[in-house]
Amino acid sequence: MGKLMVGSALEDITPIRPSILAGSMWVRKSDGIIDPVYAGAVVIDNGNMRAVFVSCDLCFLPDEIHFSLRRDIACASGTKPEFVTISCTHTHNGPSICKCLPDIEVDRETTEIIFSKIIKAARDASAKLVLSKMGYGRSKVKATFNRRMVVEGGKVIMSPGPQDPPVKEPEGPADDDLQVIWFKDLDGRMVGTMINFSSHPTLTLGENKISADFPGVLRRVVNEHLGYFPVLYFQGACGNTSPIDFAIPENLSADRLEIMEKTGRLLGNEVLSIIESNINDMCSDIILNSLSSLVCAPARHSGKEDLSVEEARRFLEEHPLVEIDMSDINIMIDRYFAEWIVRLEGSGHFREFYPVEISAFRLGDIAIVTVPAELFTEYQIEIKKLSPFVNTMVWELTNGYCGYVLTEKALQNGSYEARLAISSKLSPRAGNLIVSSALNLLKQLKQKK
Repeated sequence: MGKLMVGSALEDITPIRPSILAGSMWVRKSDGIIDPVYAGAVVIDNGNMRAVFVSCDLCFLPDEIHFSLRRDIACASGTKPEFVTISCTHTHNGPSICKCLPDIEVDRETTEIIFSKIIKAARDASAKLVLSKMGYGRSKVKATFNRRMVVEGGKVIMSPGPQDPPVKEPEGPADDDLQVIWFKDLDGRMVGTMINFSSHPTLTLGENKISADFPGVLRRVVNEHLGYFPVLYFQGACGNTSPIDFAIPENLSADRLEIMEKTGRLLGNEVLSIIESNINDMCSDIILNSLSSLVCAPARHSGKEDLSVEEARRFLEEHPLVEIDMSDINIMIDRYFAEWIVRLEGSGHFREFYPVEISAFRLGDIAIVTVPAELFTEYQIEIKKLSPFVNTMVWELTNGYCGYVLTEKALQNGSYEARLAISSKLSPRAGNLIVSSALNLLKQLKQKK
């Protein structure tokens, strides 16, 4: 354990030309910008280890991209790839960086610019290392709600609208824990901050414009009050949560951009309050350690709401891409699921397991667990409850992408997340394995000096 050195940097990754937007099953091309999107890095070095924490305003980062990018970041930062995390805030209005939809080609020039800027942020943060102190605080903020609602008749619907039956209650919980780590140099100037909250950033999904969603508003609020420095948002387990409280009927048709502004401001103001109330409780000597493990996550077969392979093939034959409007939401959603039923179930080579990397970092008395999933919040709550650390963060969509990891209850109840696709292919047993692996890593970190 040595003197704490920290550096941070932020890069604007907003495309300079219209870009395909990631986060939907239909084609959306940007026709403007609500707010910029960024990639940022915080580098922490205590003399024994150098960790690099990267956050990007992107929907997700596929495994094939993440592996090479992680190596490049490690090389640029002077550390090992296993000490690098690359997280996505999960905005659904960031630029697409991979071939997510059929017949849509990746804009190679734009993606290469984005990747080079992500690496640059890590390199610059490493070059700006200064002696620092670390602060931590947490609070509860009612800005996240379970988005899977039980409606009249007993059916479960994800993110119901005014056209759906009246809402009765949420299917499960939400985790309204807001956690903040921040760093100041020895003169008291802010170096950077890492913010962790759990809520699906889909408030700009109805807009064909680039946006960081509510994390962008949060960042703006903090910088307006404390001056400019990199503010990084790390998404918690939000697979089944939303900033919208669907139990309130008026919210079903409320202006999403107004909710985005309200949510971002609510969180941003609470971040300011946390920092101000813990201003004298900072440390400069911390234990910095990391461990990782690989989970063999079991896949699942199609369920009660999925088409059979024969039905899926027939649907694709009746709706060829050359004859449909790829911006038609309903047709493209049905086609997306039909295509993945054929690919996953109809190839004759069903894949039984997928590798899922789980990492855990120790920053003094704070633990961070990273998972590449869109993790249902129940699993996060369990990890935090059973963690040997009093303060534990979970960062999802970090170091790859394995899709939704839902609960057995959600799988039985159905709706969007329970439909088989590349974005939801794992068994609920994967969630239990992730929890077990995370807790084992945390236990080892607690004992490690």
